[in-house]
Amino acid sequence: MFSTGDSIVDKTVNWINSSEESVTITTPYFLPNGKLISALKKAVKRGVKVKILIPNDTDAWFTKPPSYRIEKTLIESGVDFYLYEKGFFHGKVLVIDHQWADIGTANWDSRSFYLNDESNCIIIDVRVAAELESLILNDINDSEKLTIKAFNELPAWQKALRKTPEWVYYYF
Repeated sequence: MFSTGDSIVDKTVNWINSSEESVTITTPYFLPNGKLISALKKAVKRGVKVKILIPNDTDAWFTKPPSYRIEKTLIESGVDFYLYEKGFFHGKVLVIDHQWADIGTANWDSRSFYLNDESNCIIIDVRVAAELESLILNDINDSEKLTIKAFNELPAWQKALRKTPEWVYYYF
């Protein structure tokens, strides 16, 4: 699937909205828009288990503080976040209901969703989905679960950057 602009957001929202059991996401940058945040919250309310793996260390430090506000809101809604601890995690994977996967170049940020040309591969195969989830679980085992407490312990400069205006995300 090749995309530029809203099409990937709309497809991803539809995939999350159709999930029944699980949504597993890995991404190096996590700055989703309101549609995606809403879809993730609704999925949890339906009883869907949502897990998101992001790196603790990143090659773009300025993308992390603005994502804290989003992550905190989603954790309060029941989403599980994991911070990968063994280097910079750069995988971009979405697995839905242990049934199929989306693997590609698109990050969960405005640049990928609205500016960049992206290429993702949709694989509808239970065995591939299971293998990907197994690999992601290995990465989760090398991660720390993100908690609300962590947001209270942030340095002052990171707390200040949490309030970065959303329109700036396009330049990250």
